[in-house]
Amino acid sequence: MNNTSEGTGSISQDLKGLRILTTALSVGVVIFTLVSVGINQFNGPFLQEKIEKISSFLLPLMTGLALLALLMARYLYQQRIRAIREGNDNLKGKIDKYRAAVTLYLAICEGMALFSVVLFLLSGDFLLLVITGAMLLLMLGRLFAIRGVANELNLSWQEQEELK
Repeated sequence: MNNTSEGTGSISQDLKGLRILTTALSVGVVIFTLVSVGINQFNGPFLQEKIEKISSFLLPLMTGLALLALLMARYLYQQRIRAIREGNDNLKGKIDKYRAAVTLYLAICEGMALFSVVLFLLSGDFLLLVITGAMLLLMLGRLFAIRGVANELNLSWQEQEELK
């Protein structure tokens, strides 16, 4: 009986840690964006003259890359969730694999968000921050989806009770 309560505590701690990770990554993107906007306002874009030649292609290219990253993140996430559903792991194993799937999804979204902020720093094009905002919303959406882990992983009644 003592092992069950330790396991349950560990599982709830894993989910809490995942929420904290998601929040920390999102806050990091926000802070980097705010600092970048401040730097841009005081010093101007770093490479505005050099990037003017490709500035007309920058936003469409970045939008395409962001959509590609989103599709890749969603595909890899859904593939891993499908593998968890079809697997025969215990609850702890399912949660560990779920944490890995969410972390990969967050990493891809955060990478694109930070890349668009770096391009904003170089070019000064505020429209690039729309991509940052979109990726940030996708990351925060995953934060709220963590609450529905039981439905997403099709956990049995017994496993759902262990989550509580």
